[in-house]
Amino acid sequence: MTQTGTNTTETYFDIRVAEDGTVTKLSTEQSDGIVSGAVTESDLGVQVLVGHSYDEPYLSDETVNVSVSAVNTSTAVPMPVEGPNLTVTVTGPENTELTRTVQSRSTGPVAVPIDLSGLPNGTYDVEVSSPETSDTASADFLAGPTVRVYPHFTDHIEVGEPTTIAASLAEQGRPQPNTELNISIRRPNGTEVTRTVTTDSDGFSMINFTPTQSGPYWVHPADRPGESTSLTAVDVVAELKTNTRDYSTWMPAGDEVQLSGLVYDDGAALANTDLTIRIINTTDRRDTPVTNLSVSTNDDGLYATAWQTPNKPTARYEAHLYTSDGERIEHDGGRINLEAVDDGTSGGDDAEPTATLVTEIDSPSYRNVVAPGGNVTATVHAEANGSAVTDTTVNYTLAYEYREQVAATGSVTTDESGQATIAVPVPSDAPDSASFELLTQATIDGTTIDSQDGGEIQRYRIEEDRLGGHAPGDNIGYELQFLDPATGAGVSGVPISVAAETFTRMQGGSFGTGTDVSNADGTATVNFTLPGHATREFLYGPRYPYFDGGFPTENVQGYDISVNGLSRELEGGDTVTLNYTTTSRDDTSAVVMFRTWEDGESPGANAKVVSEGESFTMTAPDVSGESSYRVDLYVVNGSGVTATESEYLDITPGSSSADEPRNVTVTGQLATAAGSPAVNATVGFTPVSGGPTTFVATNETGAYNSSNTARVSGDPLTANTTYSVAFYQANFVSGESHPQTWANDGIADIYAYGTVNTSNTTTVSGQLPIGHRLNVTVTNESDVPVENATVVVRHTRQERSAAAAGTTTETGAYEYIVSEQQGIELRGNVSVAVYDSTEFENQMVTTYTTVTNDTAVRVTLPENETTTGDDSDSADRNATLRLVPSQDTAQVNETVTLEFVVANASEGVGAFSSTLSLTNDTARIADASVAGTPEGVEINQSDNNTSVSLAAFGLNRTAADELVLARVNVTLTLVGSTDLVVEEATLGTPSGYDYNLTNEADAKLTATTLTPIGNATAPPTDPDGDGTFEDINGDGNVTVSDVQAMFANRESDIFDDHTERFDFSGNGAVNIVDIQNLFVEVTETSS
Repeated sequence: MTQTGTNTTETYFDIRVAEDGTVTKLSTEQSDGIVSGAVTESDLGVQVLVGHSYDEPYLSDETVNVSVSAVNTSTAVPMPVEGPNLTVTVTGPENTELTRTVQSRSTGPVAVPIDLSGLPNGTYDVEVSSPETSDTASADFLAGPTVRVYPHFTDHIEVGEPTTIAASLAEQGRPQPNTELNISIRRPNGTEVTRTVTTDSDGFSMINFTPTQSGPYWVHPADRPGESTSLTAVDVVAELKTNTRDYSTWMPAGDEVQLSGLVYDDGAALANTDLTIRIINTTDRRDTPVTNLSVSTNDDGLYATAWQTPNKPTARYEAHLYTSDGERIEHDGGRINLEAVDDGTSGGDDAEPTATLVTEIDSPSYRNVVAPGGNVTATVHAEANGSAVTDTTVNYTLAYEYREQVAATGSVTTDESGQATIAVPVPSDAPDSASFELLTQATIDGTTIDSQDGGEIQRYRIEEDRLGGHAPGDNIGYELQFLDPATGAGVSGVPISVAAETFTRMQGGSFGTGTDVSNADGTATVNFTLPGHATREFLYGPRYPYFDGGFPTENVQGYDISVNGLSRELEGGDTVTLNYTTTSRDDTSAVVMFRTWEDGESPGANAKVVSEGESFTMTAPDVSGESSYRVDLYVVNGSGVTATESEYLDITPGSSSADEPRNVTVTGQLATAAGSPAVNATVGFTPVSGGPTTFVATNETGAYNSSNTARVSGDPLTANTTYSVAFYQANFVSGESHPQTWANDGIADIYAYGTVNTSNTTTVSGQLPIGHRLNVTVTNESDVPVENATVVVRHTRQERSAAAAGTTTETGAYEYIVSEQQGIELRGNVSVAVYDSTEFENQMVTTYTTVTNDTAVRVTLPENETTTGDDSDSADRNATLRLVPSQDTAQVNETVTLEFVVANASEGVGAFSSTLSLTNDTARIADASVAGTPEGVEINQSDNNTSVSLAAFGLNRTAADELVLARVNVTLTLVGSTDLVVEEATLGTPSGYDYNLTNEADAKLTATTLTPIGNATAPPTDPDGDGTFEDINGDGNVTVSDVQAMFANRESDIFDDHTERFDFSGNGAVNIVDIQNLFVEVTETSS
């Protein structure tokens, strides 16, 4: 820079800094393509990338290529910059530290080789920095063998019943035989035991384990890196499914829900046992009991019943299973979600785009695998108004790991067919196992259009197959074929390790392990025999180079089922006699029921348990019009092996009903805005008249077919039906897509397409448009982040919507539950609905925005006004603590929620502690929680569940007339009353000052087996806790209406069966004198 007077002249030129520090000024020709001179320090960033995702380790003698770049962060995709020095520091076990200095280049990342030979095995951290910027980047990798513990998904086990744990020691599938392992098992009470085992020739060790406590067991490697598993031990293990085999049901409010399942105890069916299904209203997250349903298991542990849901759209319920003595039975499933019927009208379709740019990588596999040192070859096709666009420049960028690093750039020109070929070499030292994206861009008819395709950098292309049958005793197997990505030839010598797991009735565990090495055609196979005890599902837990984290799963289907006597058409009210038979060698029994998704139609109260060969009747429910139904059977035999069968039929209101509805096939093609096929995406069809959504997944070309049952979830699409159509980037059918393959790719994650009617449309094609990032942050009025709030983002178009639900993190940021990442990509009109969190009960705020570029939305949940107090030590701070039960009297086995409520905490609450005790054994404490989001919390429950102490700090609760500080759930187990005693209660302000706390928290709970009297909807209660139940109608008050209710129902057996509860005169009997005594008490009290 030269300076004369007050005028300043600046001259820029490029330099090169050698490794020895020598600085050389570059000529214009030498500087060509270098952008560092135009990059400010604030725009200069550093990047680092290391391959091998999913915690697969590098071999202990392998070379790790750490890929680093200095980049210009001001561009849409950060571009490499020439010149800046980069320092790469690698630290690892045994105080290992390696430092390398390289110079960034504008042509792509620089590979820094780290030779692991001679270095200790373990976890290594990589840190990259530059003297020219304060920005840093980090990564990590594993070297050498790691441990994986199985089972992973068959994770329910029964106390006292043995299970088998498998531990694998391997690196990239290469087993480590005859090696000592320490496997720790942490019990539910926090104690831990370590098993020392030695791996076999396949690198596995099988550990026999019998749980002795209820709760979670954490099984993990004690002194080696690796992956653990968590097993939940229960006394009685069960399942409770809604509407046949569903874990969670979404259904129209007011319909009847079918509830069924299996129960096992001591390794055998819990036979001929009375149980209770308790319906809990979870809408307000306060778990309010609604009703109890009595069920009984049969010889095989099966049960079934139905519950008429209330007409409360958006209400949420859970069905919980209990023993007759009030013991909760852990189980899968049981959620019931009610929704309103969608009566929206049809919207229009999108106009087809006039210009398109399609990029497609040439590869025999949809994963588009390219080896390090290979070439990414792709074809781009430009088109406008149906005609090829010639002589058009297409710019391309090759990037690693979802645009984390740019590897190469260039351009091609379309020929007379509108096509051009892109060939980009992948360096031999590219990060192994990283993904790549080929981004293309062209201007067509004045519009800039983006396109892309992607793949994986791997030494092998991998094909998977699952062999054998599905019945216990069948030979089964897991097979992988490793192929050269360029030639397709088999690659020999690649190792795999596989652990297999399944259920023994409901008990999970591993049943086999094995290894293999790929042969000359690249095939490696591990074979097993499906155990005779296998039921429900079996899974493979594989280890191999480039393992993608998935656990291939197959259903156990032990035998065939035939339903006999069913007509394909019934009229409402018809009764049909059926039976079923199977090919099972053991006797079987089944849950059978009707099921329908027709809007406004009920499945009826037909759920029942029947035996094989037994004749049973099913009555067709009345219907308003011709409706599609099916009869579902869930069958179990004496060995616990299950099988299912569904038979479809139509139910009509009469012989003059309309023509039989027919299924229709809808096909189409789904692309991204870039023009590339939308692979493993989903098209959702929701009947606008109501009913569940049918999801159809696209294949490797972006095409879909609603009749391809392997890629469809839901009922067949029907003719003459209007559907709301939405597009989703994720695969909702089989889960083949992984979030990291489509999140943050510049394409909309959800898109509301519009409506179609299948009377005139059987082809629906479209695009997922360019998406812009929408970040949602939820705070309170004090700008404090709100955690665990439910956020539903809806893209709205043509009066239709596509929804994406998620929750907020500890920073208040919305995380899309499907992508498991913060924010979502979309474009257009959007609504953001935020529902209550633990801290902000019963609140829902909705805001609207239009997303045309990256957008940040902040939603503030309102809170009560804060009253500021005096912070001086001498300030007079008075508050009152009360214990508020959700009800004073409840049925035996019901759970009552107690709330610690503080009043007049004028300066808010920062800290709270207290102890709650029960005075007798008529109740037990189920669980406890502290409201809000404290910085620290400690909850200690006594071994006999009769007391609990709570302490929390960092609450930062703002002042209000009343604040709920904590909740304790108490289950009433025996008839009688228990006092609730609160002791040692302390309360402090957020600034650290004590309150003078008045404790008015003592209360009483009464458990009863009484039922409602007469027309009352609640059983009698004992408001004053004296042992007699003056509140006859159960409304919580004692008035003259209770006297009238007792008089009107004085002949009820309840008074004779529970004399001590209603003997107000004390004469040992319940008669008209007691009614008079109650009348006197009511009138004297009211006067």
